[in-house]
Amino acid sequence: MNQDSEDVTGKPIGFYSPATELITNGRKKTGEPFDLTETGKFLDGIFAKVQSNSILFDTTDPKKKEVLKNLLTDDIFGLQDNDLKMVIDERLSPFLLNYYKTKLI
Repeated sequence: MNQDSEDVTGKPIGFYSPATELITNGRKKTGEPFDLTETGKFLDGIFAKVQSNSILFDTTDPKKKEVLKNLLTDDIFGLQDNDLKMVIDERLSPFLLNYYKTKLI
């Protein structure tokens, strides 16, 4: 989300306006994609919670509602397909194989 400024479907999350460029004294330029790093609380607060049949992604940032209302998409929490594949290949598969080898054999 932060590096590519895209939601989980690959769509842009938003772009800075002329007003933002003025407010930030040019630090954020008109038309640049949102990076959600203004205070760092939004990205630093992102977490994943494993539930019985799903994984919940959210943030602890108290300004979450304010941040979300300014985005072009609601689909910012989660993984894009390539990131999901990486998690499966690098984390889940090795864990399951190790579990199978040590607990079930």
